[in-house]
Amino acid sequence: MKNSSEKYKLLITRKLAREATNSEEEELNVWLEASEQNRELFREYERIWEHSPINQHKIEVNKKSAWEKINQKIDSYEKNTLPSKAKVIPLLHKSKIQFYAISGIAAMLILIAGVYFMLLQKPQNQLMSYEHSKETTTDPFILSDGTSVFFNGKASLNYPAEFSGNHRKVSLTGNAFFDVATLKDYPFIIELDGARVVVPGTSFNIIQDPATGNIELAVLSGRVILETDSGNSIALTTDEKAYWRPQSLSLTKEKIVNYNFMAWKTGKLEFTETGLDEVFKDLQQAYYINITWPPGLSDKKLTARFWDENPEDIFNTIEILFDVEIEKQENVYIVKN
Repeated sequence: MKNSSEKYKLLITRKLAREATNSEEEELNVWLEASEQNRELFREYERIWEHSPINQHKIEVNKKSAWEKINQKIDSYEKNTLPSKAKVIPLLHKSKIQFYAISGIAAMLILIAGVYFMLLQKPQNQLMSYEHSKETTTDPFILSDGTSVFFNGKASLNYPAEFSGNHRKVSLTGNAFFDVATLKDYPFIIELDGARVVVPGTSFNIIQDPATGNIELAVLSGRVILETDSGNSIALTTDEKAYWRPQSLSLTKEKIVNYNFMAWKTGKLEFTETGLDEVFKDLQQAYYINITWPPGLSDKKLTARFWDENPEDIFNTIEILFDVEIEKQENVYIVKN
């Protein structure tokens, strides 16, 4: 039973230090739901963590200063806990009172020092790598600063276990949506193939074409700077989109008029007098599928709105409206007049 208790105390400290894996967090959640006593223990750890010097909102840790603050906290605890000479407590012997108080100080010291030691021993700049499968998911991947990353299809992200220095830098291969935690003094930098995105805190979507190196960056909120390895840069604000085409060294921007590029995350597709060729392009991006179609479909215009529909239902609608046939052969949808 004692080993079990120690195990969950360790899980609590790993969670507070943002070191817990998904499986460890699930195990801890089950334990917390088991009893109010477990939840009270977690809250006690959380209170000490929140008021301890290791939980400062700084990227770099001053070890000497932190330990001095810990000692100050313990001194304060002793002053507030040990009975004064004028205080009379007839039911308990003085030595017992002091023993209980000193035990409380020792327990607090062990907890804070233990958690702090774990944090200092953790490799702050250890480079981590996350590989996302081809399947699109709306579950966010959370970085240590609170930034949420949503991956659209196959992608990989390299990131530090903890951000340090005067910036927060990651590298991305593939397509993803970022909701960046705002830390104005620590810009968030995303390294791409031949370019980088620099932001203080905002939300935006990145699409990369590995075949051509083309990059599409759409900003949904805030301000973003897109910099290229060739020395070009462009600033974007809310509802603006930039295109970088390295083969022609072309860097342009435009207003966003169609948000279908976010359908993989929002589930919403909207078309207004849109040629079928453009419709199929949006469907490919939204559902991560391959579609082939004959030329001349731009004259067939679709006006429709779809919410959380599967591609087969949308294809059925198109077949009825435009007298075309769409069939699936292996992993490709083929459109025929």
